[in-house]
Amino acid sequence: MSQNPFKNQNEEGPQVSIIVICWNNKKFLRDCISSIYYQSYSNYEIILTDNASSDDSVEFTQKNYPSVRIIKNRLNLGFAEGNNVAMRLVLKEKKSKYILILNPDTTIEPDFIKKLVNSAERNKTIGAFAPKMLVMNKKNKISSAGGDCIFRWGDNLSRMFYFENNNNHKEQPVFGPSGAGAFYRVEMLEQIGLYDRFLFTYYEDVDLNFRIQKSGWGALYVPDAIMYHYQSGSLNDFNPYKTYLLNRNKYVVILKNYPPSLMRLYWKELVGSFSAFARYCYMNELKIVWLKIILFVFFSVPIILVKRYELRKITLKNNKYVIKRFIEDHERLMSPEQCQKSFNEYIQDLREREGI
Repeated sequence: MSQNPFKNQNEEGPQVSIIVICWNNKKFLRDCISSIYYQSYSNYEIILTDNASSDDSVEFTQKNYPSVRIIKNRLNLGFAEGNNVAMRLVLKEKKSKYILILNPDTTIEPDFIKKLVNSAERNKTIGAFAPKMLVMNKKNKISSAGGDCIFRWGDNLSRMFYFENNNNHKEQPVFGPSGAGAFYRVEMLEQIGLYDRFLFTYYEDVDLNFRIQKSGWGALYVPDAIMYHYQSGSLNDFNPYKTYLLNRNKYVVILKNYPPSLMRLYWKELVGSFSAFARYCYMNELKIVWLKIILFVFFSVPIILVKRYELRKITLKNNKYVIKRFIEDHERLMSPEQCQKSFNEYIQDLREREGI
């Protein structure tokens, strides 16, 4: 397919910049980009930001989708900085009102962008919007219904992860969107900044969501905007490197963003989670991973403290109450038993998919 069949329509509405991050994801690009091309909303541009792929992802996109703008990064900059390169370009050009971040292992329904734009235009004081995300190969299951959840012990799990899909959802405030499918107001990003490049990959969306809440912009779940996520298309959950990145970044995000009052309130859960992860590493031959995490976080403390100080510029005084409310809401919605059940089902599906 060489061009968007809707692109010649005289579309009224603000421009949306759609950024697709890519690192050796050629196998997903046809489905992902084609689903964008068939949007009923046509005032958009697509930017592929490629992290030095070696699988001909760039050549494939150039040949089949010549209207896609391509940014070729010389190195793998990770999810955070890889997306930042494209977002900085959008902010500099000042043509788009919204930015949509998409994982390459996703597809979107034909009215997806229209639904998000309509919600954003109705809710002009909200800065971020989270769609309903269904599991690609198991569409009766939810991948995320409203983005990220944060728990008192610091873990992040997609909201309603692996719950049964139903239509009993409504627009409501949420903590913030998942980076697999996130709709941001450009005006907000200009004020609070982009993803933290220090995190490289994983938890960069959670970190930005803390800033979204602390700044008072807020986020909204838009259940009518539906997309599908393949889940762990780049690194699966059995990869030790993913275990390393997820857990080191979790501790960095906690130290950077948790208000002191919440650290005091939740210190037992935080310590308990740290101890449980240490036991997990020792029981699963991941001692080196655990040691690398400890060393990384320890030597990063000066950087984290500087970043924490800088957050004071955008933080409202009542942010600790907002974050505490979301933590409590998430724990009412997703009990430890439900989380474990969902995770076990996901791992079983992943094993079957990967042939493990």
